[in-house]
Amino acid sequence: MDTLNFYYPDKENLFFYLFEQQLPREARYASELHMLPWGLDDLVTIREHQVYANVLSVCGDDSLDSTQRAGVAHVLALNLRLHGKGDAADALVREMSRPKVSDELLDQFTAALQETKRSRRSAQKSVYITGIAGLQYRAFFTHLVPTYERIGVAGAPDLLSVIQDDVSRRIALTELAEAYDDREFMESLPLEA
Repeated sequence: MDTLNFYYPDKENLFFYLFEQQLPREARYASELHMLPWGLDDLVTIREHQVYANVLSVCGDDSLDSTQRAGVAHVLALNLRLHGKGDAADALVREMSRPKVSDELLDQFTAALQETKRSRRSAQKSVYITGIAGLQYRAFFTHLVPTYERIGVAGAPDLLSVIQDDVSRRIALTELAEAYDDREFMESLPLEA
């Protein structure tokens, strides 16, 4: 058992549905009722995509003061580092300390956003996946992936091993968990980072 902070009670929850059901071949359901499986690699990519979207959102926000810019840059850089993007993390922190982020860096993040874009076909239309819910986003590496490892989700042990074997990623995980656990700090940020 553990506790997690809910910072956005109007939109955060932590529900899981894990089941397997054998159905007869003749069973048919309307396409809008289908549940679609997501592998761990998909979830990691979707979360990374969400980090890039958050980065681009912050880089384009001229209303942030220097303290907010530094706080958001720190959290987003830790997220980038955790996803194995150390150079991008360093560039973000460096650029966010300036009044305006360079077009070159914005182009790099825009390209990364496009590369990590995922969609699913459901009810005869393509649905663009923008990310995972706030609590799941924050708790992904600290609570969800370790839980996935314990219940046998494929890829979870490998992902945890990659993080633990990389000093930069391991430190980012620790620092990010501390930042996400600091209510005052999190509530001072102008977006869900």
